[in-house]
Amino acid sequence: MTKKPSYEELEKKVKELEKENTELGRSEELLKRSEEKFAKAFNHSPTLMTISSIEDGKYMDVNESFVRITGYSREESIGTTSIDLGFLDPEDRSRLIDELTKTGHVDGMELALHKKDGNTLYCLYIGEIITIAGEQSLLSIATDITEHKQAEERIENINLVLTAIQRVNQLITKEKDREKLLQGACNNLIETRGYYNTWIALFDKPGKLLKTAEAGLGEDFLPMLEYLKRGELTDCGRTALLQSNVVITEDPSSTCRDCPIAEKYGGRGAMTIRLGHEEKVYGLLSVSTLKNLAVYKEEQDLFRRVAEDIAYALYNIEQEDKRKHAEKALKESEKKYRTLLETTLEGCWLINPELKTIEVNQALHKMLGYRQDEMIGKTPFDFVDDENRKIFIEQTSKISTTPHRSYEITLKKKNGQDLQTCFNATTLRDKSGAVQGSFAFVTDITQRKQTEQKLTEREKELEIKNIRLEEMNSALKILLEKRDVDKKELKEKVMTNIKELILPYVAKLKNTVLNHRQETFVDIIQSNIEEIISPFAHKLSYKYLNFTPTELKVAYLVKQGLHTKEIAELLGSSPETIAYHRKSMRKKLKLTDKKLNLRTHLLSLANGDID
Repeated sequence: MTKKPSYEELEKKVKELEKENTELGRSEELLKRSEEKFAKAFNHSPTLMTISSIEDGKYMDVNESFVRITGYSREESIGTTSIDLGFLDPEDRSRLIDELTKTGHVDGMELALHKKDGNTLYCLYIGEIITIAGEQSLLSIATDITEHKQAEERIENINLVLTAIQRVNQLITKEKDREKLLQGACNNLIETRGYYNTWIALFDKPGKLLKTAEAGLGEDFLPMLEYLKRGELTDCGRTALLQSNVVITEDPSSTCRDCPIAEKYGGRGAMTIRLGHEEKVYGLLSVSTLKNLAVYKEEQDLFRRVAEDIAYALYNIEQEDKRKHAEKALKESEKKYRTLLETTLEGCWLINPELKTIEVNQALHKMLGYRQDEMIGKTPFDFVDDENRKIFIEQTSKISTTPHRSYEITLKKKNGQDLQTCFNATTLRDKSGAVQGSFAFVTDITQRKQTEQKLTEREKELEIKNIRLEEMNSALKILLEKRDVDKKELKEKVMTNIKELILPYVAKLKNTVLNHRQETFVDIIQSNIEEIISPFAHKLSYKYLNFTPTELKVAYLVKQGLHTKEIAELLGSSPETIAYHRKSMRKKLKLTDKKLNLRTHLLSLANGDID
């Protein structure tokens, strides 16, 4: 029989149970607070976070950052999987599950997530198994590293392009055949995976296609080749030939309607630039690259550098071709070399690796006024002032890195005068590649510079003359306006004199005793004087210059209302003659086929009713 506990034992047990109950309540309170803190941190975290079921992978909850960053709402996310949403590739999910199964967590796995708008989000993923309501769940945390990945892509691509540039530069220093140079440059630009495809087109001055090279396109380039042979150019090509900047086409397949190979770019971008050195344009260089990289200045600068190097190589090949016969003669004998060196109009300057002069030709002696022995053993720095010394320092520092250099510099002649020159310098190397010195052709450009200065001065003179002509035109305009005023004043004076000095006497004459014929003549005199100061005479004399003097007299009398017989009597002519004149005037006034009275028309003309 079991012994019953004592009162003291029961009381002790009750106290222990009360203590446990209190501690349990505190634990539940702490758990509740902890869950509230977790929920708050989960929902307000700036980092993308989700909670999903371990069993089926369906989302149980997503935070606000998930909704904001991915574009998927909570409603369409909860209850679905990342595969259902298309948020995560099946391969990446399998990789994630494998890691989770092996280690129980995922720490720092790079994933590519697909947002609702189709853009890709690169993230660093952390996954931990947690227990919620007694069930195991997966807490996923994804930190956006898209910008970091893009920066890595840019750095990687820049390194690839730099490698391509290095190879192209190596090719340029060795290859002197134009076709091999172009094809080699195209191959190097895609072999490093710096660019997806590339093509080069060279043109002559009228724009006719000379040569092409491509890599990465193959037969797909044939439509472009035919396009160029017809003398046609794409929009980006035309734009590039007119400027020195890089022409960016972010999506050729959708924007370049006139490009015969636009669809071959497959959503990638394109960069196009002209190949030019100094003032000459040789052609075009175009490459295909990632469209998100083409917009960066670093990419454009590197591409421009490639184009400049290729153009400079073309320039050098062109120069080499021009000097081909001279070089052949130099190789045949030292005598021919000396003859060429001493007869050329350009100065020749040869220096050793220590920058000391070892040979100069006669033309350079004449340019500077020094004897040969006065120049041998000296450096180029001995023949310039402090300002131009900086140019020589910069250019000679490039002898080992830049095989060809072209620049302008002002030398000091023996008499202290300045000599403006253009240097075309070439690095000399032996078979092993070691620098043996530098050879430069020196061209006197003083006359060209003086011509440019004269042109500038002439432009200023013409500008001054233009200002003076404008001043003279203003003065002439004032004189013409003054002449018009004087003419108007003279006309008013004449009219005033006629009205005040002649017409009053005509009126007095009419008041005297006159016979009918005399009265008629006085009326005619008064009428003619009034016509002189009226616009009627001017209208007849200027608008109808083909009226004869007799027709003008008849017109005045017709306007006054006289009939043909009266006019004939006054003018001492026959009525038939007056009728002939009236018919001639109607014809000249274009009234022949019109039922319009001649006198009415003349009165309208006098009153200004007819122009």
